[in-house]
Order: sequence, then C-alpha cells, then structure tokens
Amino acid sequence: LRFFQGLLGNSAFVRRGVSVVISLFALPCSYWLCLELFESSIIACFALIIIATSPFHLLYGQEIREYGLWTVATVFSSAALLRSIRLNRKFDWAIYAISVAISLYTFLLSIFVLLGHGIYVFTLRFSSSSRHVKTYLLSAFLGVLAYTPWSIIVVTNYSTIISANSYQNKKLPLLELIKNWLAHLTRSFADFHHGYSDPFSLTLNYQNQFTYLFPIYFLLTAYSLYFLIRTTPLKTWSFILTLGGIIGGYLIFSDVIKGTSTSISARYFTPSILAIQISVAYLLTRKITLPAKPLIRKFWLLLTSVLISLSVMSCFLSANSQTSWTKYGDYYNPPMVSIINSSSNPLLIVDNPWRVAALSYSLNPDVKMRVFYHFHQEGKPIPKIDLDKFSDVFVLTSYRDRSDVFAEKLDQQLKGSLAVIYEGKMSLSDRFMRLWKLSE
Repeated sequence: LRFFQGLLGNSAFVRRGVSVVISLFALPCSYWLCLELFESSIIACFALIIIATSPFHLLYGQEIREYGLWTVATVFSSAALLRSIRLNRKFDWAIYAISVAISLYTFLLSIFVLLGHGIYVFTLRFSSSSRHVKTYLLSAFLGVLAYTPWSIIVVTNYSTIISANSYQNKKLPLLELIKNWLAHLTRSFADFHHGYSDPFSLTLNYQNQFTYLFPIYFLLTAYSLYFLIRTTPLKTWSFILTLGGIIGGYLIFSDVIKGTSTSISARYFTPSILAIQISVAYLLTRKITLPAKPLIRKFWLLLTSVLISLSVMSCFLSANSQTSWTKYGDYYNPPMVSIINSSSNPLLIVDNPWRVAALSYSLNPDVKMRVFYHFHQEGKPIPKIDLDKFSDVFVLTSYRDRSDVFAEKLDQQLKGSLAVIYEGKMSLSDRFMRLWKLSE
C-alpha cells in the first residue's frame, strides 16, 4: 500500500484499489482449495460463485484494512497444506511455511487457523497413519519463527493492545450475542441493511430483513454441515470443520464464559464464514448434479437460483449505497455531511479526531474544521472561537458520556445555545452520533 501510494498518489481510490485487487486473489485460491478438498471442478465453481457474490467479502474487500488479505492468506495456506500432504514435496512444504508467516503477519488471529491445520494433520495421523506430522510441524515452526520479530513487538506492547480493544469487554445478554452470530451467518450470503437505521438493531419483527433470512440460512448451514459429514471422507469434512470451527468456537465460547463481546465483530469470523460457504457450495452442487426425483431436483435448482439471486442483489445494493454496517463510527456521515454542506460558510467542531478522515472526503472545500480532543476533562478549558467569521457553527459528537460533557462545556462558552439537529444511534456500544447547531 505504501509503495502504490508513492507511485499513484494518496487518493481513497488508490488506497481502496489496493485492497480490492488483493481481495480478488481469494477467488482463484478458493477454487484451488475446493479442488484439493473435493477433486471436483463443478464444486469448486459453485464455491467460487458463492464467495464472489458474498456481500460480506464485497464489503471487507473494499476496506483499507487487513481483512481482504486475511481471506486470501487463509484460503491460500489451507490449499497449500492440502497440496503438501498430497504430494509431500519439500517445495510445497516450503510454500506452506511461507503462507503461515504471511497469515500471521496479516492478522494475529491466524494462529487459530494454524491450530486448526495442526488438529487436522494429527487427525489424519491417527486415522490413516499419515507420515506428514513431522514435516508439518517443521513447516509450521519455520512460519512461526519468521513471525518472531513482530511477536516481540506484540508482547512488548500488549497493554496498549488490550487498552485499544477495551470496547470488546462490554457485556451483552446471551440473546444479543446469538442474534449477532446469526447476523454474521446471514450477511455472508445476503445483506439488505443499507439504510440509515441503527446497524446493530437486530429486533426481530416483520420490518426487519433478518426475521425472514435468519431461519433460512441457519437451516441451510446446519443441513450442509450434516450432509458434508455424511457424504464425504474424514479427510474432507474434518478439514472444513477445523478450518472454521476452531476460531469460531474460541470467539463464541470465550464471550459466553468471560462475558465479553468480541464475537459481535463479523470480520473475526472470516475463516468460519469461508468454511460455511464451501460447505453450502458442496451441498448445492451435489443436490443439483446427483440423480434424484425430478421434483426434488427442481426444488434444489430453485433454491440455488434464489440464494445466488439474493447474494447478487445484496452486492448491487451495497455498491450503490452510501454507507454500510461495517463503517461503525462513520455510518451516519452522509446525512450529516449533507446538512453541513448546505451552509454557505460553516465551521464544524469535532470532538473525535478519528472522524475527521472520513468527513474530509465528503465535506465541501470551504468547510472549516476544528478538532477538540480531551476537552471534556475537568479543568481543561475549550479554546475561544471567533464565531463572526462563519455563517453557521456545527458540532459533531460521537463519544459516549464524554461527548455530552464536551457539548455542555461548549454550550456554556458560546454566545448562544446548541441544539441537536440530527442523531444516529449505535445501540451495541451505547453511542449516539449527534450533529449540533449553534443558534443565536
């Protein structure tokens, strides 16, 4: 990313473009993985279609973050492992070792993917006297060894990492956790949440898309895993289950036992989502291609057409929307920006510096901005502002209680009164994105 920014510039198009191009490599890698698993190009093609039309992968493939690369690294390392076991050549094991290092450098949770690979290799060892355990351990060790420089930094700065992720310690009722897990599953295939409503509101009623989609995709996933175990050899279904089950199980049971909320972040479930999508692809392919009664085969053909159509529609809506649930703190930016841009000479005061980057791409060039950080603290006065230079003064607050304290202090200082003119809610983190306006 740094290289391409130096070569092509620092625009959002360039930065997101790098992520998009990287994420596209997940498609051939997924095809390769399914060939290694099933030895069937038809199943591999179906998996390719499901992953290519997944709104989940579409959204995270555009993020200037590591998750598109993590998808690529996960499927590539998995395919490399299966090829190494099948051919047992030094070159292939070396490729696997390199893929392990890339995965770990991409995202630390790759350790659970590596753990799943280890469990899979040992499962084969006890089931078919596989001789690949030592070779696997050596390759995995070399991959982890290459990660050592960064692991030292992780250990040294562990307290900073914990502090930065303290928001995940929020306790949620078990029912809320379950609804979020089902939302992750559903959004892997279909996602129609593209309006300016609370992105974390999962109230099940007739107006909410999840009310209708939850049971469909839950039952489809459960049956696909059952069908996979019943109709494929141990070496196939055990790999898919360990690929997605280790990290998924850790995230879910860790939250249930410790009362945390890490598992509400869908991106952490990327390996689990990939495993489920491959399992569903196998189910649909077999049901369509195997001999069966005409009525049954027509049912599965119709179901497959509907599922793929829902995915394509989701991607189309996502591509034409101004925001998405993955944006969290910037979710409500477009409607607020529209209000600010309608003013002739406005000043925007922001209490959260993390909001400035996203806002700067949407605000008009004549909008002046001031960032006040930590001025909610007692004894820290807010700098004076020359209001006569501006036609309107807006204040954007996006923290929790400290934003209210900041707004109150600012209201006392300004010659007028602040009033909320727009409010967006983030129920999951008890946050409100509020746009205030100074009235004389």
